[in-house]
Amino acid sequence: MTSTQTLWRNFSERLIGIVVFVIGLALITSFALRIGYVKQQVETLVSADRDQGLWTATQIQVELLEFEKLTHVAKSSPDTFENEVRTDFDILYSRLSQVLEPNIAIVFYEEGVSSIPTEIIDIRDQMAAIIDLNDNLNVQELEKLASFASNANHLWKSSIGLVLQENREYKVLVRQQMVETLKSVQSQLWMAVAISAALQLLVILILILRVKYQKARNHNLKDSLTGCASRAGLQYALKNSFNRTKSGFSVAVVDVNNLKMVNDKFGHKAGDLVIQSVGSALNKVSRGIDCTARIGGDEFVLLLDASVEQSELILERAREHLEKLSNTENFKKLEMQISFGVAYCPQPSQFNDAMSLADERMYRQKNAERKNKHSVIRLPPDNNIVGV
Repeated sequence: MTSTQTLWRNFSERLIGIVVFVIGLALITSFALRIGYVKQQVETLVSADRDQGLWTATQIQVELLEFEKLTHVAKSSPDTFENEVRTDFDILYSRLSQVLEPNIAIVFYEEGVSSIPTEIIDIRDQMAAIIDLNDNLNVQELEKLASFASNANHLWKSSIGLVLQENREYKVLVRQQMVETLKSVQSQLWMAVAISAALQLLVILILILRVKYQKARNHNLKDSLTGCASRAGLQYALKNSFNRTKSGFSVAVVDVNNLKMVNDKFGHKAGDLVIQSVGSALNKVSRGIDCTARIGGDEFVLLLDASVEQSELILERAREHLEKLSNTENFKKLEMQISFGVAYCPQPSQFNDAMSLADERMYRQKNAERKNKHSVIRLPPDNNIVGV
């Protein structure tokens, strides 16, 4: 197995999660930048409150015209209209001051140059000086105010005429820009939704395929009759669990005695029951990372994380369990006996040698049992252990 395959097998979910996270982060960043741009556009439109500016410009024009008319009328009777002149001028002064506010003044800029006549502010200040310095307004002061108002009115009309004329065109332009911006954001939104949905479907599909793969692999790694590992499961255990053992392990070969007689006398169903019982007994005595595998009709191989002596004791317990089970009511006519051999295996690469030695020992035990007709025979120790 290559390093890439190992990484994918062990970290596939994390890798998928990282990829989805990165793509999601990119989409969020894209939206954040786009939203920032739209926000900037909106802030620009708000700061350049064109409608407010145009309304202010119109009000200034109206106030200048009304103030000019009022001063002409007031000349006939200054004492009568003096308060009205002062009050109306306060309104006019306030209107003229509004064009100096940033959010209003920006409306009257064309190509970086303000269209507000600078003389207007000077005229405003001169009119204010007349109002403030004179306790009583006579005909002469009223004539000066009327003249200033007329000049201001003339300057104002000529200066803001172009701005008023382009008002409609500006509104159309703003509307078009906003529509285009919204369409762009909407397109990105739908693209993000589509990508997000596709990613979710991809992740779901990968998870489904992974589950199916796990089921198929587990089915392939297990023996359907006994629930023990299959040949493939045995190889998987060798490459994974037992590949990490540092002190070696034991390999045991187990064979069911007299299975052919059981099949001939009681049928294959009875034979299958015996095989299942043997597999169950071997699974019960195994522990930890131990692996019990059925590699043939009545042949089992065990990988045991134990010494040869400990492994023999473990298999003796399985043998005793089967003998007791044979005496129960369901099995009283079926004698379930096993023969086994155990060998030491220093590392997985020497498994075949260890299995051959364990197989040889199993047949020696089987032959000895046939001769002596005993279910348990202890063989003298030998020194032909693999790796020694």
